[in-house]
Amino acid sequence: MTSSTNDSQGKDSFNKMTEGLSKEMGELSTLYGVEACAIFFNDGEPKPEVWPSHETAHAMLERLQMLQKRDQLQKLANEEKILRDQLQNKKDELSRLRKENKKKELKVFMYKCMAGLASVSDFDFRDMDDMILIMNETQQELNARMNGGELHYVASSNEVVEGSGPPSSPMNSTDTTQSLD
Repeated sequence: MTSSTNDSQGKDSFNKMTEGLSKEMGELSTLYGVEACAIFFNDGEPKPEVWPSHETAHAMLERLQMLQKRDQLQKLANEEKILRDQLQNKKDELSRLRKENKKKELKVFMYKCMAGLASVSDFDFRDMDDMILIMNETQQELNARMNGGELHYVASSNEVVEGSGPPSSPMNSTDTTQSLD
């Protein structure tokens, strides 16, 4: 007799709670102009109680799932853009580092030739333009050091800016604004 009384009291309490919550949901929906639904599960009942109706709740749950899918797609699109940007940054960095390495390799080769440790016959003539650029830069750096830090040549031409500068050489005839490939 106690369990049936407790069951009856529990069921009555559950029904009062669902009625109260349903009424509150209706008031909130009306007051704030929002759509709302509620699903009440009771362990003792085979079907849940739904407010305002099964059809309305089903339609709202479908819209919620669509919103979640849209949000997921937006997040994926954002992540894809971030990854594409990161990939491009890494490609740019790789290109820059390759140019720096090529420049350093050619500079080392030039110094080895000057020291008699390498021969011009070991030179890959496909790197000629880059080597000329490096030789011109090195010559300008040396001139700047010899003249108290003042450069005498503009990097893009052979014009003397100030002072007499070094004598002209075939190395000065190439445009030094070219970049390493």
